[in-house]
Amino acid sequence: MKRLFSIGLAMLLLSAAAHAGERIDGKITAIDAAKGTIGISGVTVITKDATVRDLIFPSRLSRLKVGWGIEAEGKFTGPREFTANRIVAKYIKHYEINAKLDAVDAQAQTLTISGITVKLLPNCTIEDEAGHTTTLDKLPVGRMIEVEGNWTGPGEFSIYSIEVWKAEEKK
Repeated sequence: MKRLFSIGLAMLLLSAAAHAGERIDGKITAIDAAKGTIGISGVTVITKDATVRDLIFPSRLSRLKVGWGIEAEGKFTGPREFTANRIVAKYIKHYEINAKLDAVDAQAQTLTISGITVKLLPNCTIEDEAGHTTTLDKLPVGRMIEVEGNWTGPGEFSIYSIEVWKAEEKK
């Protein structure tokens, strides 16, 4: 019982920490141990200075496998380039990207986040920073947002939820 409590507490702490900054989730599509990079659907994750965990246990890049789900925390450092400071391998039902919104194309129903094309699925929910429903054309470019969905191609992410973060938190 104590072990289950410890695992649950660790998962709660990992979840809370995951919302501290920019983040990208996805299935590993490529690993280049020599370069220290992981590919997630056309996005290069630089792992040079990252700590790697297998759920809650310390691990290393060489233990990760193509097809595994990962959550990477760090910062987008270029188009489709993410420099991670922490990577967690885990089972993920849906994926998230937490980052600054670069562009909105309301007519095409797409967003751009660090070179990633984000497509809105039908019935996608959009919440402003107060938690109220809003429209795509009112999303604030340059603000941190959280999008939830699935990778549907290289550099393409289709979403069912958008949440605008409050300006003073989650930087």
